[in-house]
Amino acid sequence: MNDNITLFYAVLVSLVAPLTGGMILFATSHTRNQSHLLLRLLAVGNLAISALGLFAIVGWGLYHNSRELIPMVVGDSLATVLLLAVGWIGWQILQLDRRSSSNRSPAEQLDHSEQIGTIRTTACCMVGLPLVQFAPLSLPLFAVMFALMEGPTSARRAKQGHLLWLLAIAVRRKQPLPPLLESFGKSLSGNQAFSIWRFVRFPGRSRYRKRIQLLADRLRDGLSLADALADTPGLLPRTTLATIQVGHESGCLPESLDRTARQHFQSARQAETVSGISTFFIYTSVLLSATVAAGVLLTVWILPRIRQIFESFDVELPDATIGLLKFTDTTSSHLMLANTIVAIPCLGLILLGIRWFWDPQILPLPSPARWWPRLHSSGVFRNLSLALDNGRPLDLALSTQIGATQPPGVTARLERVRVAVAAGESGWAALRTERMINSREQAVLECAERLGNLPWALQLIADSSERRLHHRGLWAFQFVRPVVVVAIGLVVGYVCIGLFLPLAKIIYESS
Repeated sequence: MNDNITLFYAVLVSLVAPLTGGMILFATSHTRNQSHLLLRLLAVGNLAISALGLFAIVGWGLYHNSRELIPMVVGDSLATVLLLAVGWIGWQILQLDRRSSSNRSPAEQLDHSEQIGTIRTTACCMVGLPLVQFAPLSLPLFAVMFALMEGPTSARRAKQGHLLWLLAIAVRRKQPLPPLLESFGKSLSGNQAFSIWRFVRFPGRSRYRKRIQLLADRLRDGLSLADALADTPGLLPRTTLATIQVGHESGCLPESLDRTARQHFQSARQAETVSGISTFFIYTSVLLSATVAAGVLLTVWILPRIRQIFESFDVELPDATIGLLKFTDTTSSHLMLANTIVAIPCLGLILLGIRWFWDPQILPLPSPARWWPRLHSSGVFRNLSLALDNGRPLDLALSTQIGATQPPGVTARLERVRVAVAAGESGWAALRTERMINSREQAVLECAERLGNLPWALQLIADSSERRLHHRGLWAFQFVRPVVVVAIGLVVGYVCIGLFLPLAKIIYESS
């Protein structure tokens, strides 16, 4: 069983998951809005694979060999998680197929699109699952990339802030935007920001400068500022584009630009106060890379020779050294399982680093709005405050917010809230049902609505929500940083003790 579970897991990771995910991507790309027999067959196939695999794990004998208990438990757990994911995606496809209808309401259509997006995201993860095994090897590359991207990331935030203030002042004073944007673009010399291509004389202009020129061209073509910005991806964050779109449709574009510029300035200041996070990503990437390299060198080269040396002296090894040797033997015989365990924290660090250093619009990652909708509540409440402050009723303010650029999960929830408001129900109770506010915030909004201070209350809750999210992120960072360092230190300490105890014993017995 000790080799069979590793082989079983390898087949799941290298063959079953990528093929299943690829077929799901193909089927969903051709059946976006209608039912199809292929989806039903894939759903039944996924459920069958999940059921048969789980039956094989349980019926095969989970603890057949007590000497290999830990790798068997690890292998069975990883295989079970993967099989449950395959079964879950099959069940979601069945639910999607059952709900398919040509006369869906807008809320149901958004739910349908959101569910398809979740299925496709899971399928993409299944297709890319074999690449996870290369995460420890790619970590040094990402450590170098993180170090090189810290400067450009700060420069991009500064350019976005300058652009927002330029647009806010120009729109408020009713000045023509294309000439100002061209002058601003010419001032953005690519040599001002750090770039690795500068050392190899890479020909070309700054990408941000090209986007500024594209924005000016769109405005000359007659597009509104909101549409031109939406047609120029990568220029501003998605939440900023949503606020500008709401301000344009609500007739308060100057005020929306002024708010977004001030909010971006505050966010940039917060990013500067947590600059240690950038250092943490770089330091942890280098530390994990060195630990993985040392572990491979220790397992392949050092420990086998140390074992031969100690066996030639006919000395009984200490328990710590015996445990270290058994661990390396088990790791060598179950290399794929061990590599997966090491790859999980490496992959998490890589994804979080990408989220921190790169713009999510440039490198899109799955949005957690489906599971944690309060992550986007601050931007939603600011936009609602802007629309309500200019005399729009709540249902029209929600419609404007839905039409703006939002993650699919947020759009579906806002559409359900709008339907509830149009039906005469309380919008704040609907937001509470969608888990975008809590009971205390609902009570504050209901009281503010009776007193006529609703825009102020929404702005206050948005600021409070953003501060709370920022403080929780800092707390998590302060908690994770010592945990990572202490965990790696304990591993290194145990290895050092296991290596030096036999030497001390030989010296003591020979003296």
